Amino acid sequence: FLIANEGTAASYAFAKEEQLQAAGQALRVQGRAGPCAADWDGDGDLDLLCGNNTNRIVFFENRGTRPEPLFTRGNVLRAGDDELAFTWRCQPSIVDWDGDGLKDLITGDRDDHVCLFKRYRCDDALALSGARPFSGEDGKPFIAKNTAACDWDGDGDWDLLCQVGAFGEGGPALFENTGTNAEPRFKAPVRLKCWGKEITLSAHEHSFSPVDWYGTGELDLVCGAECGWFYFFRRPALDAPAPPAAHVSDQAEAKTVTHNEDAQSESAYRGFPKGKEGVHLR
Repeated sequence: FLIANEGTAASYAFAKEEQLQAAGQALRVQGRAGPCAADWDGDGDLDLLCGNNTNRIVFFENRGTRPEPLFTRGNVLRAGDDELAFTWRCQPSIVDWDGDGLKDLITGDRDDHVCLFKRYRCDDALALSGARPFSGEDGKPFIAKNTAACDWDGDGDWDLLCQVGAFGEGGPALFENTGTNAEPRFKAPVRLKCWGKEITLSAHEHSFSPVDWYGTGELDLVCGAECGWFYFFRRPALDAPAPPAAHVSDQAEAKTVTHNEDAQSESAYRGFPKGKEGVHLR
């Protein structure tokens, strides 16, 4: 589905969801869709790549435009000759990892190791390499789900935001890249927090979209959860060690007001109307 923002970044207004079409029919995959919009074929519009309830990723080519997409019937991606090379229920991440002008794929392999699947040209056609597992600082591959590649710390290399945690206790975590894009090495995951409180989403799969929502130069975070809600976390709230204090004064005295624990949780996930530090998108 497409949920269009008919407002602005500062004052958003989301339209009713719209069922996307592919080849004249409702665009569907085999359960638990994990869609990613990206210009996969390099023609300037946004295509769709969808993980699902199998170890496959389905590519829907857009032969229309961005404002008026026209998606073809889905084709299963292959890494080499393997169409089952990916983890199941995955949300793929698409970035030009090595800066060669070709979009690469970051997701889990069939063993859930987070991997780079590199694009390359073969006989004037684009192909996808086999899995290249990323390594931690100990040199060993690591397991995580639903990876989003981004430069979270603004140091010029790709970091990873992934889902970690036990069932019912999972949430987003940062795998910081302490190496380079050519030779990445990732720190152990650090769970993201909102106002100092660890972010925990619903059970099963989540989705993460790092985005500079307000154009501040810092990445904010939009999360999707199994409960059907989207959650927006503004970067200052993610970086702050505690909720903000409100200073209230009158002629008699000055008082400092802070949130209690219940108010902190409510504010973090449903948001201050003005600050929008952490908001339930509606």
